[in-house]
Amino acid sequence: MIMSICYEISNNPFFLSQYYKIREDCFRSDLCLSDFNGSKDEYDMLGQILIIREGDLCLGGARLNGRKQGDTVRLPMESETFELRDVCSDILLDNNSYCQWSRLAIDPKFRKRVNFSLLCEKMLAEAIKLGYLYSFNVTGSVRTRFFQKIHRSLGFSYHTLSHVDIHAEDGFEDLPHLLGVARLDKKPVFSSGRLDKSVA
Repeated sequence: MIMSICYEISNNPFFLSQYYKIREDCFRSDLCLSDFNGSKDEYDMLGQILIIREGDLCLGGARLNGRKQGDTVRLPMESETFELRDVCSDILLDNNSYCQWSRLAIDPKFRKRVNFSLLCEKMLAEAIKLGYLYSFNVTGSVRTRFFQKIHRSLGFSYHTLSHVDIHAEDGFEDLPHLLGVARLDKKPVFSSGRLDKSVA
């Protein structure tokens, strides 16, 4: 019996343990990161995990972390020398809240069955529910174009900030890094309506 696929925020250890194993396997095989450790880390504890599941079987998931005014805890992509408020000062004002989706991983056996448009819609809905105005992610060029297409089909402004030099996570230095951003109230990312040549 085939059950419907659910996309939901979960703190159920049963599903989370499956997700951590899936992301470890995916990052090691898809990104050739042979030493990648997918087990629970500090950002998992600080954020929320969106689980993709069919009954009791986890098919994959993604992680959401965010910052609001006054928050001192950085997002996974940020560091002492790289903060989004500094490099994206034309977008993020002092009172703008923002988030980062990361660690997206789907079991290869089930990727053709996952509705990526529905997954993206659920990710955006969760970020909106938590009060974030901007959603960032870091991807390679192929996935960036894919995300841009899906976001825009859902009515959200999405751009690649190719002028921003991303701080690479330890072990990820040799991978391509492009910063994407969506505005979650469906207004243009750049309020002026004009884009820099380095923005897609």
